[in-house]
Amino acid sequence: MTLFGVAALRLWLELEADPMVRQLCERPVLIPDVRPPCTVDFWVERGDRQDFLLVRRPESAQLRVEALEAFKAWASSQGCGVQEVVLAPDTVGRARWRTAWVQILQYINAHSEQVPPGLVRRAEHEATSTRSIGDLCQIIAYHPGVLVRTAAYLLVYRGTHRLVDLAEHGLSDATLLEPL
Repeated sequence: MTLFGVAALRLWLELEADPMVRQLCERPVLIPDVRPPCTVDFWVERGDRQDFLLVRRPESAQLRVEALEAFKAWASSQGCGVQEVVLAPDTVGRARWRTAWVQILQYINAHSEQVPPGLVRRAEHEATSTRSIGDLCQIIAYHPGVLVRTAAYLLVYRGTHRLVDLAEHGLSDATLLEPL
């Protein structure tokens, strides 16, 4: 994956953190007949819906209305919608949330293959009410903490749980895991 710019990185993190996103692909298609060339930023599948996402960057040239309408018509013929995404201005809380999700994805990518399925089920069982990540690590102490944390983050990634206070406090053992 090659993310082109901070805006694409921010959107990628939003998509990775969204449990409704089943699949995504970066820069899947070049919009035809547009000068300068314009590439779609992401293709996303959510449930039974597929969309092409165009990140609107202040520094980028706006697509001509005719070109965008022609692309939307083509996308519709392919069973896809087109969404123009304008990212909200950054805040301290949003930056903290993004940093936390980078850490979560690092845990998942580095350790998920080592997490036994029984550990994820046990973490889910122990987190039927709000509990801190540190408490979960103490309760399931017979597994290394890194694997317990990864199991908890997998629950969040799969959409069965959420981390309550990421934007306020970031990611730590005090972070609260809550079932949805």
